Amino acid sequence: MARLLRMSAAFGCAAPRDSSAEIGSLAQRMADSPPNALEARMQLRAALPAEVFRVAGVSFEGRQALLAALQPDQALALVREPDNEHDPNAIRVQTLGGAVVGYVPRDLTRRFQHETTFAHVYGIGVAADAGLYGVQVMVRPSLPPLTLEALPAALAQHASLGAVLPPGDWERLCRNACRAASYRCEVSRGAGAAPGPPLECHERWVLDDEAGVASLAGLQALCPEVHAVKHMLAQRDERRRQEALWTLQAMNEWTVMEAEDYSGHVRGLAARRNTHAWRVDCSWLEAQGVAVPAALRAMQL
Repeated sequence: MARLLRMSAAFGCAAPRDSSAEIGSLAQRMADSPPNALEARMQLRAALPAEVFRVAGVSFEGRQALLAALQPDQALALVREPDNEHDPNAIRVQTLGGAVVGYVPRDLTRRFQHETTFAHVYGIGVAADAGLYGVQVMVRPSLPPLTLEALPAALAQHASLGAVLPPGDWERLCRNACRAASYRCEVSRGAGAAPGPPLECHERWVLDDEAGVASLAGLQALCPEVHAVKHMLAQRDERRRQEALWTLQAMNEWTVMEAEDYSGHVRGLAARRNTHAWRVDCSWLEAQGVAVPAALRAMQL
C-alpha cells in the first residue's frame, strides 16, 4: 500500500493513511464525481480480502539462494503452468524478472481466477526445524492483474483486430464486450460512460509455448489508461510510454524498478517466442459470426 500511495500524486489522488480512510475518501470522491481509473482500482482492491499463504517447493533447483535475496513487500507474479507434467493446475511463484521462487500449494490453486496474478512478499524466514528459508505471500486472488503481453512479432503485427476487421464487425464485437463487462473496465472497474472517456476493447490472446499456438480468447473492455499499458512495449513516444509505466506500477502497487523489471522480462519472453513459428486459433472469432481476416487466416491451424 505504501508504494501505491507514493504514486497517487501522479494521478491526482489524495494519499489515505489507512484502509478505512481510503474507503471513506473514495466514497466521498464517488459521491462528488466519477472516480478516475486509479481511484476505481483502489476501491476495488479495498473491497477484496487479502490472503496469505506459504510458498511450496522452495527447497528445489537452487531456490534457497533466491529466497535469501527476497525483500519484504517485494512484488511477485503467480503464473499458471497448464503444461506442467505433474499438475496441469500448477501455479508457479516467480519474481517480476522471471526467476522461479516456488509454487502455490496445490490445495489453493482453485482460488485463482486469472492466468497471472500479482502478489507481494509478506514474510521471509528460516524454519528452526529444517534450517531452510521459507516465504509467505500476500495476494488478492480475484483481483484482475494489469499485465503486458509477450506476443511474438509475427502475431503482434496482425493482433489488433480493429485494424483488420470490417468496422461494423469490430463495433459489434466491442459493444458485446462492453455489455458483458457491465460497461466497466475489466481491470480498474472504472466506468466508461459519460462524462468520462468511453471504454476501449483489447484482444485477449492465450499462448501455448509448447504447441506454438496462439488462441484468440475474446475481447476485454478497458479504460483508456489501462488500454495504453497493453500497448506500452510498442509505444515509441517516450512521454506516453512513461505515462503507461506509471499506470502499470500504480495499479499493481509496484516500484519503478519493479515495473521496469517486469517489462524487461516480458520483452525477453517475446524475443524468445520469435525464435519459432506460430499458428493461430481464431475459432472464437468465427463463433461470433465474423470471418477471420486474411492476415490471420494465413496463420490458422
